[in-house]
Amino acid sequence: IDDAVFAAAAQRVPPARAVGVGSDRSAALDPALQTVVLTWAVIHADVVVLDVIRAFVEGRLVGGIRTLGLQEGAVGVTTEGLPPDVVTQIDDLIERLVAGEIPVPTTP
Repeated sequence: IDDAVFAAAAQRVPPARAVGVGSDRSAALDPALQTVVLTWAVIHADVVVLDVIRAFVEGRLVGGIRTLGLQEGAVGVTTEGLPPDVVTQIDDLIERLVAGEIPVPTTP
């Protein structure tokens, strides 16, 4: 699906930009589409699995929904290839989000 979205973005005049989701698949992307992808929203499944295993081992695992995000290191964005000033801005925004300075809606 990502490739179709990126291809559609590339066809726009001027070309649109897109954000990939799941993992950084930049290297596997068609070179013609690489300029369309601004960044990748990355899900760190390893962090989530480790959190569940630790909770189980420590006897804290209970059923239900658990939400993990930037603060827990469960998600992030790629910054490879971005200009240093943009990386600094992204890092600043992430710090502010984690610190609670930027409100994040919790309902759709």
